[in-house]
Amino acid sequence: FLILMITIATFLTLQLIKISNPDAMNGNEINDVMGGNEINLGEGVPQKLNDAIGIFNTLLKQYYHIFQLLKIPFFALATFWIFRKKQYNYAEHLIINSYIIAMTTFIFIVTFPVAFVDMKIFTILITGTIIYMFVAYVLVFEEKNWKGFLKAIGSYFLATVLHMSLVALVVGGIYLSLSLIHI
Repeated sequence: FLILMITIATFLTLQLIKISNPDAMNGNEINDVMGGNEINLGEGVPQKLNDAIGIFNTLLKQYYHIFQLLKIPFFALATFWIFRKKQYNYAEHLIINSYIIAMTTFIFIVTFPVAFVDMKIFTILITGTIIYMFVAYVLVFEEKNWKGFLKAIGSYFLATVLHMSLVALVVGGIYLSLSLIHI
């Protein structure tokens, strides 16, 4: 279910990118990034860092489904830590989070056509998927009151920080490889 949902969401996301920016998916994008034409974070940022972030953006577009799947271990680790008193092992947290992420992806797929009508409404619907995730955590881990909801929010933000740390490491690795290539 998860793989099917992520595959459909990846297809739809790539279609939206093609519709909103027809030149975004051409074959020369990496060459454009390497030339520094794609990303400019400001004057104080080294060009190699701009290039590294541009290459990462290209990889994210091409392998969106893999990046979605890579979220699951981080969400599982976060819920494992935050809801540790519930006595679920890490594998069970992987399964719980796989299902919840699959359902949020399904909600994204269902609400996707709204993105063509009004992006503000689409943003509200995407926020609804995050709220669904919080409610799902509260229900699955049988939490009560606002304490459970706060734990759900905490686990979401912890997972996001962990996942973004991986992204930072990947961009840093690309940056270092670009630095070694251009020595």
